[in-house]
Order: sequence, then C-alpha cells, then structure tokens
Amino acid sequence: MHPPLTDIEVRILGALAEKCVTTPDNYPLSLASLTAACNQATNRDPVMRLDEQQVTESIVGLRRRSLLRAIQPAGSRVTKFQHLLDDALTLDARKVGLLGVLMLRGAQTSGELHTRTARVADFADRAAVELTLDALIAREPEPLVMRIPRTAGQKEDRFAHLLAGDVVGDLATWSVAISGRIRPPPTTRVTSPATSAWRRWRPTCPTCARRSTSCARSSRPFGRSFASDGRVLPPGNQSGRRAPTMPLLPRASGGNAWRAPPVPDALSA
Repeated sequence: MHPPLTDIEVRILGALAEKCVTTPDNYPLSLASLTAACNQATNRDPVMRLDEQQVTESIVGLRRRSLLRAIQPAGSRVTKFQHLLDDALTLDARKVGLLGVLMLRGAQTSGELHTRTARVADFADRAAVELTLDALIAREPEPLVMRIPRTAGQKEDRFAHLLAGDVVGDLATWSVAISGRIRPPPTTRVTSPATSAWRRWRPTCPTCARRSTSCARSSRPFGRSFASDGRVLPPGNQSGRRAPTMPLLPRASGGNAWRAPPVPDALSA
C-alpha cells in the first residue's frame, strides 16, 4: 500500500474495525463518535487527542484510497463512516480484527494478541492467532504484518502492522517510518517546582549575581549574617557566618533586633 498511512489514518481504521464488532448497533459511526473512538483512553497505545477537523482531513485521504466509505442512512441527516478493509485488502473478519488490534495498540506478542482480540475475533487458541499472523506476513503482493525478532530482555517475538510503513531502526525500541521520517520515542523531562523556581530567580545584588547557580543553591539566602545558632545578625556584626553584604531593615518596634529584606518566593519555597 503506497504511500504509507499516517498515524491518524491508522487510528481511524483501527477504531472502525473495533467498533463494527463491539458496538454493531451504533455502527457505522458519526464524525463525533469516530473522534471519540480515536481518543479513547482504554485499548489504545498511544492515547491520542484529536479534534474533528483532524479526523475529517484524514477521512478524505482514506476515501481516496477506497479504505473508508461515507454513507447517510435513510431518515438521518448525519453522515456516518465505515471501513472497507475487508473489501479493499481481501481480508476475512478474523484478519480484520487482528489487524485492527495491531493498529490500535502497536507491536505485540502472539500471546498478547490472543488475549486482546477476544472481543473482536474468534481465535480458539494462540496457535490460531499465529497461523493468521503468518498468513498476513506471507500475503501477496504486499505483506500487512511483519515479525520483530526478540532482543535482549524480551522473551518472545513481536508482530507489527505495515500499513504505516516498514518497521525500522532498533528493534528493541522500534519505530515506524512515515513519509521518510522516523518517529523517535517520546521523551519527558520532569522538573520539580523548587528547581524551576531556583532557575527562574536571579539575584539583584552585583556581588550575588556573579555567583554561579549551583553556588546559590547550596548557600543560605543572600544578604544575611548568621550566628552559629542560626540567628540573623545585624549589619557590622563580624561574628558568625557572613553572606554577601546587603542592607538589613530595622524592625518598627525599635531595639537592637533586625530583620532581613523580603526574600523572593523562589527562595522561601
């Protein structure tokens, strides 16, 4: 199948292949129902957040390839959609169900497929799943599934669909090539709120500004003098540990007690 399908097109076909079996009373699906099925949180890997505009644009491409049909039931003003995988690719119901699970959940072992296809296909055992996978691998003129050999840390081979292109790269963390691009695995950077606050804060004192961020993190708040017991000392008191000099403000009540200027929220957190 050329050119390869996009991620959204694959998700649409997989959702339609699932819903035609699991919710036959509501099939074909309206645009709103199809969008909800694509964004479903369960039985999806990865979970997507598509809007109706994105789904509509992908439907146009699928209709051009004769993989999807739009119909308007009698007495209804709502256009509904159904997949044509069985007709376009000459597949029986079990192959469509198996291919649909691969489209919705990515590469899986035959054991996982046997468990996850229970709702959409009738496979007597795991051996029946493997026979169907072998048929999809050996399909002519183009295979629809490929076997991914197991690698270090994995016990079994996995299987992936080829509707979105060939499986390339490191087979341990395989990714699919679409239109000549390889999708890298998603990365997430976790930053604590305290660290973010330190990174955003910059001292206004010229002496403090010359200090490195790491030094600032390891020291007490700037502009204070501290005694050995942790008390804040007034300016000019040379006992105790001394931070870069900043003026301290006397309390309104008078006396010899002193208080430091307000500390930024980032430091007080």
